Amino acid sequence: MNALIDAAFNRSKVVQLILVFLLAVGTLSYIAIPKESNPEIPIPIVFVSASVDGISPEDSEDVLVGPLETEFASLTGLKSMTATASEGRGAVQLDFEPGFDADEALDNVREGADRVENELPSDATVVVTEINTALFPILTVILSGPVPERTLNTLAEDLQDDIEALSGVLEADVAGKRTELMEVLIDPTVFETYISPLMS
Repeated sequence: MNALIDAAFNRSKVVQLILVFLLAVGTLSYIAIPKESNPEIPIPIVFVSASVDGISPEDSEDVLVGPLETEFASLTGLKSMTATASEGRGAVQLDFEPGFDADEALDNVREGADRVENELPSDATVVVTEINTALFPILTVILSGPVPERTLNTLAEDLQDDIEALSGVLEADVAGKRTELMEVLIDPTVFETYISPLMS
């Protein structure tokens, strides 16, 4: 090890040239590598849920989760499967191996859901949900200030229209806006004074 250090000190100009060469190659490689500001990363998870109104968690486990687990256990590339049962609903989370073909896996899951639907109660609803990063929000804008809430809501709606008008924007949602309600308080005694002349 000492010999290597001594050789580097004795040939300092060669070491400096190698360092400059490595920095230049690294910079050129960084510039040449294609980059995406918001890459779409496939997440190897698919959710399948089945719901029937009014059944208990125990019945949900037997009637909904059991057939789902049996159907999806033989899927190609499946890494693990997690099932949950609750009142009126059963769900299965399917984790696939990294590098999976998302389209093929989703098609296989949907075909399996169609097959297992015949084994479920007639009023059962089966939903297949893919985890897709393209559907996640990319930009969040927060409006705040010492102004009335109604003013903030108006500004948010105007900003929503302006953002949705931009090219490449799929959708802009306004969160935190409360629904306006009108409360009418009627004093019975005052109300009777208006009705009495009409009744006479």
